[in-house]
Amino acid sequence: MAQYTVDSNIIGLAVRGDTDAALLLFSIKRKQCQVVFDNTNEIYEEYDRCIHRAELKRLVGSELMRNWLKHILNYSTWISGNLTIRQKGHLTKIKFDPTDWKFVAACAFSQDRSLIAQESDYCHEVRSYLNSEFQISVMDIEQSIHHVELE
Repeated sequence: MAQYTVDSNIIGLAVRGDTDAALLLFSIKRKQCQVVFDNTNEIYEEYDRCIHRAELKRLVGSELMRNWLKHILNYSTWISGNLTIRQKGHLTKIKFDPTDWKFVAACAFSQDRSLIAQESDYCHEVRSYLNSEFQISVMDIEQSIHHVELE
């Protein structure tokens, strides 16, 4: 069963009605792929906050994403992973947002090391470092849809 670490920006896009983001997340659900969460619950809590904000705004996608999250927990893997001081230092040097470190840490210790995110959050330099340091493959929504459908 394939494992994907999904940056919360994908959840945010889906609750705001981005059809490609929603298609990706529901493809993950349909194929019963595992979504990677961290043992400290930071990823889950960020997903929950994102969906809760959408619920407060009464966005149409919020109910769908709440149901997706409830369902996907049955097909999830919980990983304990931490970045070293050296790795954090390098991520800081290349201006990678520290709020996204949790996704990198969880993904680095996952089976498939596949991270799904918006391209704007993971510039070429960040992608290159994640690949060389952790063997993480960062995919955007379009690449991910194709990858999941091949599972």
